[in-house]
Amino acid sequence: MSLNQYNTFRAKIGIDDEISYGTCGIVIFKLFKDNNLAYISPTLYPSSATINVNLNISNTDQLKLITDTSGDNAFCDHGDWADAKFSVENIPPTTPSNLAGVAPIDNYYQLS
Repeated sequence: MSLNQYNTFRAKIGIDDEISYGTCGIVIFKLFKDNNLAYISPTLYPSSATINVNLNISNTDQLKLITDTSGDNAFCDHGDWADAKFSVENIPPTTPSNLAGVAPIDNYYQLS
């Protein structure tokens, strides 16, 4: 899949609902764009609220989603990237800056 046709990545991140006890299930979410860290979540626990991620991915060739342990152990670290999707969001139109009128044609200007 080519990311070039999209400009936005959205997801809801959090601990899976199956994890609901004690200190089990502590994770950090990381998102890399072209091997550069673009997003890192706070440390999330089973009691943490879901976080909405909305990231501009314009001009991105590769996206890497990591669910990482918080440094304790990986036992029951069940993190979810829920409702993850790529989309094209409305981008306000811009006026080209490199156009010049070269000659009138029937009361209109030819732009190049």
